[in-house]
Amino acid sequence: MAKLISVQDLSTADLDSLLLDAAARLNEIYLAQLDQRDVSPGDQAVDEVVAIAKPLHKRNGRQGFGMSAPERRAVEQQAMRLAAEYLVSEGYKCQDTSATESFDLLATKGGQAIKVEVKGTTSDLCDSILMTRNEVDLHRAEKGLTGLVIVSRIKLLREETSLSAAGGLVEAMLGWDIDQWASTPIAFQVERQFGRKI
Repeated sequence: MAKLISVQDLSTADLDSLLLDAAARLNEIYLAQLDQRDVSPGDQAVDEVVAIAKPLHKRNGRQGFGMSAPERRAVEQQAMRLAAEYLVSEGYKCQDTSATESFDLLATKGGQAIKVEVKGTTSDLCDSILMTRNEVDLHRAEKGLTGLVIVSRIKLLREETSLSAAGGLVEAMLGWDIDQWASTPIAFQVERQFGRKI
């Protein structure tokens, strides 16, 4: 952050105001870090995978990185609510399938069904998400009949005895082409093959 002041204007410049503006901007940056709005959800997920795979591995030290299970649940529920509201406003009927299928919402309109994946984040910008193999396979196999709804800028509201989430910006990609996004495997399940001689 910098502000150029010419030597000639130095005596008339309102330095107090400039410093207050700089401090306010830094405050916004620090609050964004605490709420994880400075880190993409994909990067958050990668860090969580690394934490599981290498519990003794030194964390990257990003402030506010990694939400608790209740915080993630609150963000997911808010994202699902806003995604369903958006789809209904576009004339779709929505069914929550997140507990039984490899997608979160089944949206139908005029006899057409779209299988929708919903991702929620406290980040301001979402350009990276984590998907399971089943989710990726579904979006590739049924390209054009699936969708992705990303809800960013969700705010976590922490009270003394409760936790909830509010707000959010909806970005809907119906008829989503997953192959227009880069897919990078970040973890593998490695299983022992029994019955093989060593």
